[in-house]
Amino acid sequence: MSNKADKNIWKHKRIAPLEYCSISRAASILECEESDILHWCYTGKINLCINIQRMYFFYTPFLRDDGPIKNQIEDFNNEILPNGDGIPYVFSDKFKSGYFYIPEKSHLLETRDYYLVQTYTSGIWPIDTSVLLAISQGLTESTEINLFTESNPEFKPSNEPCQIISPILINKQFVGEIVNNEEGDVKYLEYLCDHAPDLNDKSYNLQITGYNIEYLYKHAISGDYMPTIRNNSDSKPLTSYQSSETPPIRTTAKQSNYIAALMHALGISEEMMRFGSINQIRELLSLRAGGDSYLPEITDDTLDDWLKRAGKR
Repeated sequence: MSNKADKNIWKHKRIAPLEYCSISRAASILECEESDILHWCYTGKINLCINIQRMYFFYTPFLRDDGPIKNQIEDFNNEILPNGDGIPYVFSDKFKSGYFYIPEKSHLLETRDYYLVQTYTSGIWPIDTSVLLAISQGLTESTEINLFTESNPEFKPSNEPCQIISPILINKQFVGEIVNNEEGDVKYLEYLCDHAPDLNDKSYNLQITGYNIEYLYKHAISGDYMPTIRNNSDSKPLTSYQSSETPPIRTTAKQSNYIAALMHALGISEEMMRFGSINQIRELLSLRAGGDSYLPEITDDTLDDWLKRAGKR
């Protein structure tokens, strides 16, 4: 297309550029299906977001092995350029669509391995794609969200990558591990869980940023395949901003039983689960799912571990 207007989605559609919009609105602008946008998200081509319209309290993790938490927070804030009001903000993307900061008096949760420090969080934040996929498959609740600073094929975050976690996900992931036993801490966490943003609530429905719409349109014009975003979420459920060490992802027996039940529904017999090779099971799953279905990539060790935890091997 030689016409410059055709290369600009907003000029082409004759609407002013949108900072963000709903998936349905984006599908109308791009002349595609909503399922196409979800496909691009689940296959790691784009990020979808949540709009935290009212400031909410999430938590960000620091490894205990990295030193006293007071020193870690001071070092963390010193690496972030203060905004005009002097507060060190972490922005969700280079367009400053969302932000968080650690207040001077921040609520602290402690586990054996982590300090979980409360943040004030607001605006547009990308959601961990693996979490969105798990929610869509019914493997986790729509309130158990996990947010990251944006990673995009066309730009990188200016600061160290950060992760923020909803209180309800912390309450579930660290069940029995939080050492704050004072009644006030327990009730406060319960309160935050009861008021956690829910993707099923219309106020928190998934959004897509305007620059991701532009990114999709550019590839629609060129016909080129989009590269996969290598997010922090690929294999880092929790990590300190200082440490490159990644703790292992834990899958519970209950989750493994659910995965095994799904495999059985796809025609993987008990005998195949117990005695078939992992490669045979992977190939049969792909065959039964069909070419139009998206199956996330997993290692042989991961699949073997799921089957063992489910008592199938």
